Amino acid sequence: MTVRERAGISIEALAALARGVADGATRTSAAQALQDVADAARAATGAEVAVLRIPAGDALEAVAVAGSAALAAELEGDRVPPDAADGRVAERINADALLRLEAGAATLELYRTGAFSASEELAADLAAGLASLVIRAFAPAPPDAAGTPPLELAGEALAAALHETAPAAEV
Repeated sequence: MTVRERAGISIEALAALARGVADGATRTSAAQALQDVADAARAATGAEVAVLRIPAGDALEAVAVAGSAALAAELEGDRVPPDAADGRVAERINADALLRLEAGAATLELYRTGAFSASEELAADLAAGLASLVIRAFAPAPPDAAGTPPLELAGEALAAALHETAPAAEV
């Protein structure tokens, strides 16, 4: 079997990202799901460390770190200004390459020794988009114009549909 070089993202990288999102979909918290995405981003890009940060006041807080257990423990909850990457990470692992991508209001930081290829940068872009989707999926649902949360509204519609007389009048 021969492997041909392509200008796009590798099948292995896509598979890692797909597994990360599939695993994240089974989680009960955004932090757990974002950890799955960070792990997948690290695998898909060949990064030594992946850090996902979300807004926390006037800073960005590390909520998911994929890398060594010691570094993950050190960085968990770490805050940096919104316009800065964490230079300590690069210094600690002797990284000379950093990709910092926006994931909605959050950021995905990928560190490693050696430059990222174009296909790895594409995988990083995809991972950042997936992180943004995970954040949105775990965000509280906005209420409708009347102030009723969508899930409650759906429950009322279901109850009205099950009612035998005049269901449309109850919704």
